[in-house]
Amino acid sequence: MFSSLKRELKPVSSILVGLGELYPLSWFTMFVLAPSIGRSAAHNHILTEMFTYIGVGCLLLGIVILCANLFLEMFHDAPTE
Repeated sequence: MFSSLKRELKPVSSILVGLGELYPLSWFTMFVLAPSIGRSAAHNHILTEMFTYIGVGCLLLGIVILCANLFLEMFHDAPTE
């Protein structure tokens, strides 16, 4: 209604931006794991890295889709007549 983004991409971009909330969870997993396995091991733990890469990657991809639509006029919905 207010956005010219394709109807299929609206939920995709919102889900991707929402998955960006996994990044703070990586800090929490480091906080929980550090006492038992050490600081550097907690920083390099697979769970911590997975939350970091998925969170940051999804957030950036969602923002790129939105910015491309807003500023570069890409991913427009077909005009209705």
